[in-house]
Amino acid sequence: MADNFPGPYEIRIFYTAGSIEHQMNLSCNVKYNPQPGDAASTIAVQLADGSDDFMGNVVSAWITLIKTLFAAADVTFDRAELWEYTPGTYVSRYISTYDIGTAGDSASTTKLASQGIMTFRTTEGGVMKIYFQGTTLAAGPRETYAAAAVVLQDIFDFVISDANWILAKDTSYPVAALAWLPGESEAIFKKLYRT
Repeated sequence: MADNFPGPYEIRIFYTAGSIEHQMNLSCNVKYNPQPGDAASTIAVQLADGSDDFMGNVVSAWITLIKTLFAAADVTFDRAELWEYTPGTYVSRYISTYDIGTAGDSASTTKLASQGIMTFRTTEGGVMKIYFQGTTLAAGPRETYAAAAVVLQDIFDFVISDANWILAKDTSYPVAALAWLPGESEAIFKKLYRT
């Protein structure tokens, strides 16, 4: 089996939950070969249907969609950075930053060590995972798409739609929602409670 790598580009979303900074890494493709220092407002991110939209627009829409999983009281989405990968490696170079400055949207309390994983099947047959850390959602058993909360179904629906911009590491787009895996990050738990 061939190794899969991030990229060809990656949007890294930096957000703070409580006192912990998290990073959500989402592979994507962009058009027109942007160069380091280019403004996010000029960078065209490719969508699943072949069209494109500017980096700021796709990031803002993504945050609007997911912020209901995060507490308004202590979660802030700070910035998104675009990085370009050397094909077939983990070597990357910085391209651009988009300032977000948006808070979470839930009245519930942050579960600081929480880690939910959303899984999808891709057009190439792989499994794509998106990690959500520091949400308000409790750990629990695996949930299928049909059993998941409406807010999670909305995220699933977007990611498998033609308007999606997030790529799997096999460089194909997700086409089927698999499951929501609500749990806890052992690394974050240790950082919080074992140091």
